[in-house]
Amino acid sequence: MTESQTICFSRSIYVHEKAIVAFIEKNIFY
Repeated sequence: MTESQTICFSRSIYVHEKAIVAFIEKNIFY
């Protein structure tokens, strides 16, 4: 993997985790 691919990959994981956390919090608190 090139450096730009690695950055893009890690960023997509970060966004994905944020979405999962938001989804879980929504289910817990509402």
